[in-house]
Amino acid sequence: MFALQRCETSKSLRAFFKQFGIECRVVDLDSADYRENAFSSRIRARLVELTGGDTLPQLFLGGEHVGSATEIFDSWRAGVLQRRLLDNGVNYDRRPRFGADTLLPSKLMQPRKRA
Repeated sequence: MFALQRCETSKSLRAFFKQFGIECRVVDLDSADYRENAFSSRIRARLVELTGGDTLPQLFLGGEHVGSATEIFDSWRAGVLQRRLLDNGVNYDRRPRFGADTLLPSKLMQPRKRA
């Protein structure tokens, strides 16, 4: 997952993964390691090319783009992300605890158009 340390949405997605015991490698583009030599800017430019979007976080699974936070939560609600996780050998705790939407920042809870 490509994310930002200080981003509310990135924090929501981290909390979501933690609740389900999903291990995820996170590249925090606002960390000191990636700010040097404009490395973060180059990675973000490449992410825009790959994903067609400029928002973070962006999740990749098995080398394939899954989406941004709202797309990930939508995919979870539809049962698609669970299948993709299992297809890629990612085990997770399947016991339901809460709705995924409870972790999203309130600004993302507004109705949005579906593609």
